[in-house]
Amino acid sequence: EWLDGQRVMSLVSNRKSSVDEDDELEDLDEEDECAPMSWEEKECVRKAASLPLIELGIRCTLSQLIETGVMHADPHGGNLLRLRETGELAYLDFGLVSEIPPTVRDGLVAAVTLLVFDRDYEAVAGLFGELQLVPTDVIENPYQFAALTTALREAAEATLSYPDDELGLERGENETEEEARLRRAKSAVPDVRFDQLLGALLALVPKYRFLLPPYFLNNARALGTLEGMARTADPNFNILAIVYPFAVKRLLQNPTGSPVLRRVLRQLISNKRTGRMSLTRLKLMIEDAASLTGVSRMAIIASAMTTTAGWRLAVESVFAGAFWCVGRCVGAVFFVTGITAARNAWGRFIYRLNRDIDDDEDGTPARVGSVF
Repeated sequence: EWLDGQRVMSLVSNRKSSVDEDDELEDLDEEDECAPMSWEEKECVRKAASLPLIELGIRCTLSQLIETGVMHADPHGGNLLRLRETGELAYLDFGLVSEIPPTVRDGLVAAVTLLVFDRDYEAVAGLFGELQLVPTDVIENPYQFAALTTALREAAEATLSYPDDELGLERGENETEEEARLRRAKSAVPDVRFDQLLGALLALVPKYRFLLPPYFLNNARALGTLEGMARTADPNFNILAIVYPFAVKRLLQNPTGSPVLRRVLRQLISNKRTGRMSLTRLKLMIEDAASLTGVSRMAIIASAMTTTAGWRLAVESVFAGAFWCVGRCVGAVFFVTGITAARNAWGRFIYRLNRDIDDDEDGTPARVGSVF
């Protein structure tokens, strides 16, 4: 089949425009009331117009990498076309295709969410075994595992740059709720150069005997190529802002019922102190995905509930909310009736009584908190 289009690389490269491209930009000039654009301004417009197409290419590559497991492993600018009639993206040359095992796909989703949402480098290091990247004896040896975790943290801190966010969860004075959610989401995602991160990880290969299967290198090269084209069009482009919400939606859906994704999701949305489900953490995760993708929170929830795992998560969330409400109501009743005050007074009385007994037995003051 004959495809009439432009190579994506020609849309972002620094060179003189072709006749067809000049005609397209002149059409923009005619529609615009401003003065005709200079060559430099036309170049900026051309590159800016190509960015959504490259972002679409990244999403398509992520879908192939994580959802289908069959991936076009050579998506350079010459193998991607923008069709002239429809403006759609077309892939060429399927001579290099990678097949990714399901366990590796689940491990990639888990690693991205653990790294961005929780910054849990120890859990990411543990996933390397499930990704089949590190020998089992390295993971099972506590000293080597601790060293691997430290090396991962140092590599991440050297290549990931988290934006400063002084407001945190608070809303700014002149900030709408949507703007506040987008700011929080962007501050949660670190800026990264994928090629630099990959280089830092490759530096760990000899020491920890990383096993890099062919599909891993092919996939890394594919994402690195697409990121390079996107940064040519926009130097501030951050590939994690696309990868992270994609991984979050996959984690919430868990269409294959993966025990790895189920365990990681439970870890991410649990209260660190009580171990119970935290609706606040789940809400923040959904808001991150919604803000970074530009869709509503209800759309993210509806997408998750298309699977059995998503329905199970929804039911657990309802029970967690009901349990929280009941606990608040019981606490309020205890406070109003004086039960809370009486319980606190009784606890202080028992504490002082035990402290006095300890002092009488050994003649030294008891250690604070020795009884309760």
